[in-house]
Amino acid sequence: MRNFKKITFLFLLPVVLFQTANAQIEVKATIDSTEILIGQQTLIRLQVVQPKEAKVNFPNFSVEDTLTAKVEIISISKPDTSKADNDRILIRQNYLITSFDSGSYVIPPFKFQLIDQDFQTNSLTLNVNNVQVNKEEGIKDIKPIYRPPFNWLLFLGITGLILLVLILISGGIYFYIRWKENKPIPIFTEPEIIIPPHEIALQKLEKIKEEKIWQKGQDKLFYTQLTDVLREYFTERFDIQAMEMTSGEIISALQTDEEAKIILGKLKQILTTSDMVKFAKQQPTIEENEISIVNAFFVVNQTKKVISDEG
Repeated sequence: MRNFKKITFLFLLPVVLFQTANAQIEVKATIDSTEILIGQQTLIRLQVVQPKEAKVNFPNFSVEDTLTAKVEIISISKPDTSKADNDRILIRQNYLITSFDSGSYVIPPFKFQLIDQDFQTNSLTLNVNNVQVNKEEGIKDIKPIYRPPFNWLLFLGITGLILLVLILISGGIYFYIRWKENKPIPIFTEPEIIIPPHEIALQKLEKIKEEKIWQKGQDKLFYTQLTDVLREYFTERFDIQAMEMTSGEIISALQTDEEAKIILGKLKQILTTSDMVKFAKQQPTIEENEISIVNAFFVVNQTKKVISDEG
């Protein structure tokens, strides 16, 4: 009889310990700001209070994943552990998120797991707003522009020197050409206006976004236009023959470029969906098409090369 009680106790002990651990586990999710402007960022803070011996798994997300169709993860912090009460520990982890489309988004509860038991946090709401501009007043500077006093003496001296140099150079060129070839050429020419590749790409993407041909059943034409814009941009920006490459070759070529690594995940989504539409004749959802155009803007904006006035 005594042996039977011992066996029964040993059999029920794991169940009792599991139920006790469950009762001591608390999960929670908070957001720093429920109101942001398009492109701004905010933090989601996850935490779990658990017994030291428990092994609670955090939600399985990674950078560039989306919490909803329009809310995406930019970075994830490493878990931070500290002491709690009653021989328990507190583990925290932060998600830096953003959105490039205005609207109100409900972020579903985050799931934590202990063996085969799930623990869910509360859901969160994020409102993404457009930048509001007073149409009557327009956009104003925070402070007036500082204008230093005008130095006429310095201005006239520099202007005279510049004019003298220009006259001498222009005259020298003019007479040299007439003496050498006996024909005049224009001395003053219009400077060539060079538009950066990212500006050209963004203008074309904006036009595609405004036309919304994916809503008219023209998915193949939509992805052809979208990928052509990106291929032209990659050709100029990264000096690769993107127009002649397959999707896989483009990804391989960009993997070796440090500046392009941040956009590989979203680029793969665009190219994979495009290949499925064009070659497998698959019909994506409107939501998938909208994600593709948002990701295309992200790819260009995150890799654009800004040239300073000094350089």
